[in-house]
Amino acid sequence: MQPLAVNSTSRPGALKITPFNGTVTVRFSDAIIASTERAKVLHEEGQDPVFYIPFEDVYFDLLEKTNTTTHSPLKGTASYWR
Repeated sequence: MQPLAVNSTSRPGALKITPFNGTVTVRFSDAIIASTERAKVLHEEGQDPVFYIPFEDVYFDLLEKTNTTTHSPLKGTASYWR
């Protein structure tokens, strides 16, 4: 997992990253497309918490990368898979 910069929680739009204690399994239909015990939870002010899963724990052979990317000044550039 790429490290993320964490800003002070007193700043608007601040991020807080915490380890998740447990297993996160991502399923689509009957297929498991990711499973990890190393997930992190990103808490961003004004947003629902989001799980981040290490690339090594995603089964990319079941996914196809899209041409879509987005950029956040706080979180960097994201790529999308389907």
